[in-house]
Amino acid sequence: MTVRFESDHVLKKPDSHQQVTRGVKIILLLLVSIWIGSVGILTRSLLNRAERLQQMAADPARLNLAAVADEVHGARQEFTLLRGELAPLLWLGERLGGDLGAAGPLMDAGVESLVAADESLSALTPSLGDLGLSSLSMEQMPQILDALASARPALARAQIHLDAAAAALARIQGPLSPRVEGWVSKASQLVQLARYGIGGAQIAPGLLGQDGSRTYL
Repeated sequence: MTVRFESDHVLKKPDSHQQVTRGVKIILLLLVSIWIGSVGILTRSLLNRAERLQQMAADPARLNLAAVADEVHGARQEFTLLRGELAPLLWLGERLGGDLGAAGPLMDAGVESLVAADESLSALTPSLGDLGLSSLSMEQMPQILDALASARPALARAQIHLDAAAAALARIQGPLSPRVEGWVSKASQLVQLARYGIGGAQIAPGLLGQDGSRTYL
């Protein structure tokens, strides 16, 4: 009887180990499923925001600064969360290099660009939020210049974030596939265009006499 009891006890040990192993696998599977679901939800939400912005751009009557600012603010939060969710994969990609290595800097540039846009729009919206972008006129120029002058500190911060975006893109090293190289080139052009725009917005009040006297280049 004693021998049989010890034998039963020995046989039960593998069952207990298997149950623990199975439990760990289930927990890991659940965590991976939650992670995939979170990434999917964030990605879908960002795509929806991009689609709404495209629709507003295609219909000037719907385009106003407040609506754009709301979408950009939400995109900034979601893109930053997505960057955090993908951090381990992006870290690995940068060490592998090539197309995978470009993912991290592209995401970093995206975050910095969205922060810059959010900072700028948040500063301008209180003064210009109700201004329809499809019906701008010279009569509204003093209001626009006042808003730009008041937003200078935020625009200066936005410039720093855009510089960081450009620096992130400069980290990308080849060789890259033609498709990814095209993404990097397009992103670099957009960031550079935004830098010019933010720079122009900062000096526009002075050039147009908002500070008391006009200064022409």
